[in-house]
Amino acid sequence: MDIPRLINTIGWGDILPNRNFGFRPEAVRMFYANMKPCLHISPPCFTTIVYNCLITLNVELLSLLLGIPVSGAEVMNELDFHSVEFNEGDALRLYTRDTGLYYPSEFHAGRLPDDLKVLHFFITRLFLPRSFGLNTIYQSDLWILASAKENRVISYPHLMFDHMLNYHADNFEADLPFAPQITQILLALGIDLRFKVARVDMLSSLRAQFIIRKVDASVGRR
Repeated sequence: MDIPRLINTIGWGDILPNRNFGFRPEAVRMFYANMKPCLHISPPCFTTIVYNCLITLNVELLSLLLGIPVSGAEVMNELDFHSVEFNEGDALRLYTRDTGLYYPSEFHAGRLPDDLKVLHFFITRLFLPRSFGLNTIYQSDLWILASAKENRVISYPHLMFDHMLNYHADNFEADLPFAPQITQILLALGIDLRFKVARVDMLSSLRAQFIIRKVDASVGRR
């Protein structure tokens, strides 16, 4: 089992998230709560407001601020699996050597070979973190697994950008994916994170408001 080789294959060997980088949970919540996608312009972007500072982010700026290369495949239709139309079911049946699998109810990480099982663990906990379905193989997970097997580089900033938008659309109050990276972005943009109290409009169906109260002195603690 050579997990470092698989991670290097998709071009992510030098971008493992820095778990030692502190983050400001109240600022990250604002980042997600005030996010507004602008996907019909070129290049696609989203805007958000943190401590009354308007921020506009696209893939290229995300790449620049985090120092992560933007090169590589961007979307699934570039991953022409074995020179034919990419099919999730066919791919997973090939990897598991189980012809009885049918998409999607039985696509579980436990059925993967050991190397892809461990890579999937890294995907769901580090590269594209989520708080649900950690052992379920979603479409984006399978793109990455297929790329690792096919020696194909994937653009991590593109996946990060899409994952941020999907997280905002699903539930921005549960966990805080990319919290250290978002804090790093805010600091790089010169946003003062020393504020203790702020009122933020949350873009939920209720258009509710919440007060972020005094934060614990320890960076990264909710």
